[in-house]
Amino acid sequence: MARRVSGEGSISRRRDGRWEGKVRGRGFNDEPLRKSFYGNTRQEVAEQIRAYRTRHLGGAVVDLTTLEYLSQWLADGKGEWRPNTYRLRSGTARRHIIPHIGSRLVAELDVDDVKALLRRLKERSVGAATRKQAHSTLNAALNVLYRERKLLFNPCSLVRAPRYEPEEKVVLDRDQAMRLIAVAEGQVLVLVVMAATLAIREGELFGLLWNCIDRDRGTVTIIRQLTEDLHGNLVLSPLKTKASRRTLELPKLAREALQLLWESRPGEETSSLVFRDSEGNPLRKSTFIRRDFKPLLNQAGLPDVDFHSLRHSSNSFLIEEGADPLLVAKRNGHSSTRMVLDRYGHLFEGHRRQAAETMDRVFANATIGRQMVVKSSDNGGPKKTPIPKSLVESALNVVEVRRLELLTPYMRSKCSTS
Repeated sequence: MARRVSGEGSISRRRDGRWEGKVRGRGFNDEPLRKSFYGNTRQEVAEQIRAYRTRHLGGAVVDLTTLEYLSQWLADGKGEWRPNTYRLRSGTARRHIIPHIGSRLVAELDVDDVKALLRRLKERSVGAATRKQAHSTLNAALNVLYRERKLLFNPCSLVRAPRYEPEEKVVLDRDQAMRLIAVAEGQVLVLVVMAATLAIREGELFGLLWNCIDRDRGTVTIIRQLTEDLHGNLVLSPLKTKASRRTLELPKLAREALQLLWESRPGEETSSLVFRDSEGNPLRKSTFIRRDFKPLLNQAGLPDVDFHSLRHSSNSFLIEEGADPLLVAKRNGHSSTRMVLDRYGHLFEGHRRQAAETMDRVFANATIGRQMVVKSSDNGGPKKTPIPKSLVESALNVVEVRRLELLTPYMRSKCSTS
């Protein structure tokens, strides 16, 4: 008789020769379930029970295909997620997930389906970053069902996400950054200086108000950012994390640039945006890059870099001057140093020499004592150290037992009686 598999239920043969399987359990909302299955073979009944367990005892939403569930999941998240998150997940699901497994029932998705999805994307020359995003999107969607006990397990959790190693981006060095600042003017100059000296994110710069700048104390407080909503309108929105809300000291160059911009706008209100387009509207990133930043790079004869790369250049300058990872992380609005070490870890290698030089300054007045100096004998050969008399006498109390050992009281008593 074949051994019953775990979770198969109770299967027995009826008098009429057919097989019967019985299943008991609790389904969605913990309602009791009892079901019988019949078939001509034991294997046929076992397969019916396994399918039933997957669809009912796990509370799975069997009536929804992957297409229907993802559409529902995206609709629910539309009002909760940030616009960029919604656009990314929606586009990934529509272009890379639904065309391949959209017709599959959510309850029937398994590890092989996820592997096949990633394999098809790779065969179609989809990049590793996009394949990783497809895995992440499907995993997030199925996790909702798993947490609600509507799926027995999330198959994505058993499939390793594709590895993605971002390419090293070209950033400007110190001389190139100085050349860029030299050819810039107006508010473009201020934007370049703020990005290169403070490593502020693009959205944070474009969403900066004059009342966030304390010109007397020389500080700037980052409390909001300029983003696009789902309709493409520019709106001021809160920052992503608590660590992103921060106050930075303005370097002299940034203070001077901001002061000149303030003086060039008489009657400016403190509640207005610092950076605006020619019509006084919020500055759109794509417009600024196309009309101002890219032509500025060409004018200065510099490589074609992203405006965001100035943030990386600023961090590199700071690390090269000896800043520790915690300072760089707080300045960037990160909650930990992990991202800083992952991105700029190679730049901290030079700090080993700096650490040694720091210790030299700390112990500059310390000298090595005479006890560390070994003097040679008069005849130039090594000076023999005489053996103390007490050590010679103690050697008489040593016996050889596999190795030289001191006599113990027990050994002394045995020696005296022999």
